[in-house]
Amino acid sequence: LDFAIEGEGYFILQKNDQDGSKYFSRDGAFMKDADGSLTNSSGYKVMGRAYKAGATENPEYSDSFQLEDTFDTAQNGGLQEITIPNQLTTQENGETVNWKLSDYAIDGSGLVVGKYSKVVAQGSTAASETKNFVLGTIPLATFSNADGLEKTGGNCYTQSNNSGQANIVEAGSNGSGQILQGSLEGSNVDLATEFTEMIVASRAYQANSRSITTSDEMLQELINLKR
Repeated sequence: LDFAIEGEGYFILQKNDQDGSKYFSRDGAFMKDADGSLTNSSGYKVMGRAYKAGATENPEYSDSFQLEDTFDTAQNGGLQEITIPNQLTTQENGETVNWKLSDYAIDGSGLVVGKYSKVVAQGSTAASETKNFVLGTIPLATFSNADGLEKTGGNCYTQSNNSGQANIVEAGSNGSGQILQGSLEGSNVDLATEFTEMIVASRAYQANSRSITTSDEMLQELINLKR
């Protein structure tokens, strides 16, 4: 559940259902909560594309699977939480079939696919079976001026007038990078440069303090002369 973005773009997060505000982050160190939802370290939900009206939720994955037939892939389309459930239930020939999660993967375009094993009743002679189901897709947000995003802490940002509106696109398209599973983005801060700038700032502060002190002494001397 570690993801990095190879290129431009931000993951889209939401604090909770009551607070519909969206947050943006490149920190892809995610985890699953008790409900199976993907969250960051602060508990913010990772948001993905919403299902189209009438589309089958968690359809079986095949080589002919079309993303636009299942999810709202329009720019800035609907969003919903990404969930990787431990159990799935399907209907086959009028019967309820239970499936247990055995593995999952997310490709470069953000498509989340889970591998599930069929739950066979104890003592049954039925053969075990595995199927791959589509669990969602993770889009990315891009901005005309990403440097204008406002920091909110915890490696998260919010959009501002300077950043412009978020453009929600599929990973790897429209100027966004691809998603790399099993990777994390390293720090983009150079310690040597930051220490140098800190020393320069400290010396400038000391110099300004000295000038203020000198000015105070001069004013005090003028006052004494007048007396």
